[in-house]
Amino acid sequence: MGRIVAIDYGKQRCGVAWTDPLQLSVNPQPWIAPSELLDFVVDFIAAENVDLVILTKSQHKDGTANTIQKDIDRFAERLKKKNPSINLDYADEYKSSKEAAQYLVNTGVGKKKRSKKGALDSIAAGIILERYLRDTGRW
Repeated sequence: MGRIVAIDYGKQRCGVAWTDPLQLSVNPQPWIAPSELLDFVVDFIAAENVDLVILTKSQHKDGTANTIQKDIDRFAERLKKKNPSINLDYADEYKSSKEAAQYLVNTGVGKKKRSKKGALDSIAAGIILERYLRDTGRW
C-alpha cells in the first residue's frame, strides 16, 4: 500500500495533499506554483511509494467543464508521459474551496491568515482527498 496524492489545480496556485503510506490520514502541504508542479510530483513519486494521483474535475453546476479543465488534462498527459506507470483518477472539486474556508473559520484561524494567498488551496486539496477516500470506500 502506498500514498495517494491529491492536487487541486489552479492557474496561480496548486493545492497538494497526500495520505500517509497506510492511507489512514490526509496531510495538506504548502501550495505549489503550476510551473513547478510537474517536477514536484515526479520527484515525490520517485522518492515515495505512491499508488495514485487524484486530479480535480472542474465543472460548472450543469456538468460542463470549466476552462481550467484543459490545463488539468494537459498536466495529466505530461505526468503520464514522465511516469507512464502512475495511476491517475479524477475527483469532483465542487465547493471544496468554500468548505476549506469554513474549516479555517471553524478551527479559529484569524481573518488575516485566512486571506493569505494559498491558505485555502492545500486545505481544499485535503478535502478533495478525504472525499475521494470516503467515496471509494477506502475510509
